[in-house]
Amino acid sequence: MVSCGQLNVAVVVSSLVSDRQARFLEVSWDNASPLTGDWVGLFNHDPSSGSPIGPLFTASVSTSSGWALTGTKTDDVMTKGPLDFTSRCLGAWVAYVKADNTTVLTSNCLR
Repeated sequence: MVSCGQLNVAVVVSSLVSDRQARFLEVSWDNASPLTGDWVGLFNHDPSSGSPIGPLFTASVSTSSGWALTGTKTDDVMTKGPLDFTSRCLGAWVAYVKADNTTVLTSNCLR
């Protein structure tokens, strides 16, 4: 659960559909205090378990809240296999990364 006023990031399936019926992922951030060079990235692995290497998408952060359509299709990152009623990450993570490119302030995954 996120506390009021706490930095939060999210990755969601976009409601927009392309002409080929592909669904894309969106990333968002809220309650940020951005400094020059801070960014939000989409990953196919948990970026908080090490340095945030190999983002699939990045967006510069210059406002306290915002969102970006990544252009990454759900099929490109979603975990294969049957879905069940267990809460688990489905293959897409988002992280707020400081300008030093190594400090992850917060992360979240698509559930």
